[in-house]
Amino acid sequence: MTLFALPLVIDPRIFLSFDDTYLVPRLYWLYGAVLPASLLVLFNWTTRWHGLRPWGIVLLGMLGWLTLGAVAHGGNWAQWWGNPDRADGVLMHVLYGLLAVAGWRWATQDSGWQFKLTLAVLLGGGLTALTSVLQQLHLMGVPNGNALTGVSATPFGGTLGNRGYMGGAMALMLPLGLWGLGQFKDLPRLLPWAIGANVLMVWALLGSNTRGAWLAGAGAVAMWWWLSRRQRPRGWKVSLLGGLALFATTAYAFSFSQSSTSNVREFGRGDTGITGSSGRKVLWNSALIGIQQKPLLGWGAGGLYRVMNTRSPEVLFQESGLQGQRISGFLNKRPEQAPLIQFRYPGGRPQFMPLNINKVHNEYLDYALTYGLPAAVLFVGLLMAGMWQSAWAAPGICGALVGYALYLMTWPDVIRFAPIAWFILGIALAQRCSPSDLHPPPHQHHQP
Repeated sequence: MTLFALPLVIDPRIFLSFDDTYLVPRLYWLYGAVLPASLLVLFNWTTRWHGLRPWGIVLLGMLGWLTLGAVAHGGNWAQWWGNPDRADGVLMHVLYGLLAVAGWRWATQDSGWQFKLTLAVLLGGGLTALTSVLQQLHLMGVPNGNALTGVSATPFGGTLGNRGYMGGAMALMLPLGLWGLGQFKDLPRLLPWAIGANVLMVWALLGSNTRGAWLAGAGAVAMWWWLSRRQRPRGWKVSLLGGLALFATTAYAFSFSQSSTSNVREFGRGDTGITGSSGRKVLWNSALIGIQQKPLLGWGAGGLYRVMNTRSPEVLFQESGLQGQRISGFLNKRPEQAPLIQFRYPGGRPQFMPLNINKVHNEYLDYALTYGLPAAVLFVGLLMAGMWQSAWAAPGICGALVGYALYLMTWPDVIRFAPIAWFILGIALAQRCSPSDLHPPPHQHHQP
């Protein structure tokens, strides 16, 4: 419950930066509450540790490679902490690793882990989704919405700040919630509440209005649905159709609203809308160039800025979808600063375009750019191992990892809900099941 409360932790006061609202409180929560709780889980049982290898070696190898890269790039605080507005450096990945081992340890020792996980998902995920739903209904505003700096909060992001983060969290938790409905077959009084929580998560996922999160959610639910084809729990259709119907009703009701928080206003509106690239072309091309130049240990923290500052400002402008301007060049003085390009329209005054996104928005490319290709390969290996281990024993767990893996193709890993994903990964690696369970032997008649 401590872990699944993480997406709800914000500081609602007014600050100049969004980070004070959405990032800093979670850092205190992660290191002050989640870390001690994970250590308690690790050492709560006296039984011997079995089954940690070989995936434990892969996890240690990944963390070791990240540490090696941090030392090779100077070993300063920035390498350990990561980007200041992300705090997702080596130290955070050590906590991720602990959470994965804690999830594995818990699932191998506690026979009631699935029911407890279901309660945590439905309560934490349902309340998190509710904050997005309230924004869609215009009953709740954006906390600290007038901040000037930091990773911006957007409508329908709820307590996760950015709607893309909200969609990613729902894509991760929705298949767990649908799978968990089977835990309530002997608790009929609680089943409506469980269905209601799933309805809220579907509603929040669709309301995120983010195609990457939509793709992740669709893939996650489809994987759970296919793996559960032999026996799906009661209420799953009502959950999906109910959330879809409520989202459609909300979108229709507010489609003509002049408010900037309408969830249909940006459909098809170029680079900022549902059909645009949101600047990812610049990020991905820069990452690919940087990986080619330093494939082994990467560029270290802040590497994306350093790579972009080595590229032609004209090319960066073109990849941003802008043309016809006269480019004067970069104005930033240091390569580790965000690129700031000066340009001029014909006959106009000088203007400036900052490229201040410091994550690649493809986590696999980001691992390879920051820590080297081996780190990216090890990370993918962990995800694939978790999917394989849980595919037949725990379809909801596998679906959650599929959703998270798809989400990371177009969005970055963020501490606002990534610790939950790593804990789920540990649970997945604890599953022991064979593909033959999907195809049981034919029924044999017993002779009297």
